[in-house]
Amino acid sequence: MNKWNFMSNPFGDVILDVFLKRNRITVLNHKRETCYDGDVFGAISFLRSVINLFINEGLMKTTLVFNLHYNDNVEAMTGSFSSSLDSLMRSYRYSDKIRLKKRTVGMDVRG
Repeated sequence: MNKWNFMSNPFGDVILDVFLKRNRITVLNHKRETCYDGDVFGAISFLRSVINLFINEGLMKTTLVFNLHYNDNVEAMTGSFSSSLDSLMRSYRYSDKIRLKKRTVGMDVRG
């Protein structure tokens, strides 16, 4: 895994689009390339490794933004994943090395 897989430019926010489907979560980078495709627990583990990658690279004050996309029929999973992501984000809340944001974008128009 390489930080340039996630960065569109070295000074902007790093945006990851997270698509929640029935039993799967897909994470896309700024190039719309799939970085992760799997279950909820694997997705949280993957996102933790991305966060740690940026911290270990020493990119101070990088902001990682997680855009959540979902369908109405996955509300239960959306809540579960969102809670897990909130918990992960809380564990880095006082870090002076990284900032984390979560945005709920809404419906996945890809189908």
